[in-house]
Amino acid sequence: MANIPERKRRFSSELQDRFIEMLRSHRVLRQPGFEEAFRAVPRHLFIEQYLDKGPKRWRKVSVDPLNPTKAQLKKIYSNGALTTDGAPKWSSTSQPVLVAEMLARLELERGMRVLEIGAGTGWNAALTGHVVGPKGHVTSIELEADLSRRARRGLRRAGAKNVRVITGDGADGDPSGAPFDRIVTTVGVPDIFPAWVEQLRVGGVLLVTIQATVHGHCLLSRLEKQADHLKGEALGPTQFTTLRGKQGRVPDAQTQKKRLEQAKSGRRRRNRLAPWVCLHPRFRGWRLGDLLFFADLEGLSVEQVGDRYVVSSPEFDGACVADGDTVAVYGDEAVYEAFESANRRWLEAGAPSIGDYRFEVWPKGVSKSRPKNGWLVQRELSQLLFRLKPTTQRIGGR
Repeated sequence: MANIPERKRRFSSELQDRFIEMLRSHRVLRQPGFEEAFRAVPRHLFIEQYLDKGPKRWRKVSVDPLNPTKAQLKKIYSNGALTTDGAPKWSSTSQPVLVAEMLARLELERGMRVLEIGAGTGWNAALTGHVVGPKGHVTSIELEADLSRRARRGLRRAGAKNVRVITGDGADGDPSGAPFDRIVTTVGVPDIFPAWVEQLRVGGVLLVTIQATVHGHCLLSRLEKQADHLKGEALGPTQFTTLRGKQGRVPDAQTQKKRLEQAKSGRRRRNRLAPWVCLHPRFRGWRLGDLLFFADLEGLSVEQVGDRYVVSSPEFDGACVADGDTVAVYGDEAVYEAFESANRRWLEAGAPSIGDYRFEVWPKGVSKSRPKNGWLVQRELSQLLFRLKPTTQRIGGR
């Protein structure tokens, strides 16, 4: 750092002050020691490259973490996620406000042992390590060896001595470091893997970004380990890159395109009004994800293809393609009627947001049935049991 010109060092310090003020304005520096952590662990020390969107295509920007340019510092200290690697690896450093919010939801304490699934640049692990202190420890797992090495370099630059990055499949966790007080995922995961449950102590917290009904959307959830299951609540939707490895589910763009073509399959298109077109303005647009999540719980299948959504059902030979304020119906009209019916039930339930659900995670071998006024979702390795929170506890008090 001594080689950085005084003028640039001063600019960097002023920019970091603005960065902290931005985090304060979002009210995410709620826990003691958070502001100190964000000051002590500068984000730019972890950025060796990022992808910048040009007029025609993305371009890679190389960064000297010890001497970034002013333009690069402005980019790094904005409240945005930075994609650091493109396909097929897809790695990034998350939006700072989301990073701080997730740290707060972990309710970290000094001396805790934390397991992180997805190292990214290493910045999140370094912040976590600072909060848990020198007697605490953080293990971060990254599938790609070159990304692991890059994260370790960032940790060395930041002087993070209580954080280690191991190369491996995140679905396996780290048996050698268990039990953990906290486990956090920083990638979208398709399931709650048994290894995580086994390696989390009873009373410990799993903060998980489980892939929801629509690709690209994750359900950020906080779950506490009970004697025989996990129990907690959904916090809201987020977007993360997808877990890779033997248990990963990375969607293929060509496969998604084929699904849209199969939905149409030469059938005549019939346009219908979208269920949300006449809703109050505060329910439009941004509430679509809430409705689609509810529709999936009700038994409909929802898939995102580009900027459109394909809604289908195993009961009917047809599909709906939601695009703007219009739903294109192909095949059996009953699938549109089922979508409309799900919309009515969603409204009758108070138009719940994704963050308005409590849920439990049970092992696959345990016999569970759909609860009254709830839903049971079967994943490959676990069972998710959803219930709506009481009305008084829902977002916005609905």
